[in-house]
Amino acid sequence: MPTIKARKQANGITRYTAIVRIRRVGAILHRESRTFAHRSAAVNWAKHHEIVLEDPSALTTDDSPIRAAVDPGAVRRKRPL
Repeated sequence: MPTIKARKQANGITRYTAIVRIRRVGAILHRESRTFAHRSAAVNWAKHHEIVLEDPSALTTDDSPIRAAVDPGAVRRKRPL
C-alpha cells in the first residue's frame, strides 16, 4: 500500500509525495518516491507502480556505480529476493 505525504512549501503551495515500498521477510527490497502538485496524481502514480512492481522480475538487484559508491560491498554480496 502506498503512502502519500502532504507538505506545505515556504510559498504556501502544498505538494504531495507518493512513496512505494516493497518489503519481503521484514526487509525493504525497493523504495521509490515522486512528488506531485495534485494528490490524485500522486495516488494514481503510486497505484500504477505497485502493480508494475508485483512482477518479481521488476525487483532485480542492479550493480549500478552509484550503489557501489554508497556501499562497495554491495556489488560482491547479492541478496536473494
